[in-house]
Amino acid sequence: ALYYPTSQGEVISLNRKTGDVQWKVKTEHGIPTQISVQKDLLFFGESQGSLKVLSKSDGKTLATFEPGMGILSPLSVSENQIYFVSGEGNLY
Repeated sequence: ALYYPTSQGEVISLNRKTGDVQWKVKTEHGIPTQISVQKDLLFFGESQGSLKVLSKSDGKTLATFEPGMGILSPLSVSENQIYFVSGEGNLY
C-alpha cells in the first residue's frame, strides 16, 4: 500500500497496484505531516494537534501524544524512539 497525507487534512491508504482507496482518515487538528512507516504502524503529526500512531491495515488510531501547539516537522522514527519538533519549538 501507499500512504500519503493531503492538504485537506486526511491520511489516505491506496492499493499500490490499482490506486483504489483502501481507507481514509480525517485528522482532527490541521494537516498531517510527512508519514513515517515502521513495521505495521504509521506515524505522523497534526499541524495544530497531536502525534498520531495508526494501524497500517485499517487506519485505526492506536496512540496519540499531545506536545502542545502542533507538529510541523517531519518525524524521525527508529525502532524504539520518535523525534520531532513541536510547534512551540521543543525537541521531543
